[in-house]
Amino acid sequence: DLILDLFSGSGTTCYVAKMLHRNYIGIDNSERYIQIAKNRLLSIDDIFIDDNYVPRSERIKKNNTETH
Repeated sequence: DLILDLFSGSGTTCYVAKMLHRNYIGIDNSERYIQIAKNRLLSIDDIFIDDNYVPRSERIKKNNTETH
């Protein structure tokens, strides 16, 4: 399943798709809302990347080291 949201806004559709373990693409023309949606998606505690669990604390560490 692939969920496509062409006017993603704050990312609610993508958030729900992620919670339901669906593939998703969110598109928006506002940099502000893109960042809001990204932060919202990163806030989900149970994230699996390539079938491996990645705890939220590890994602935060990784994001902090990439931005500095």
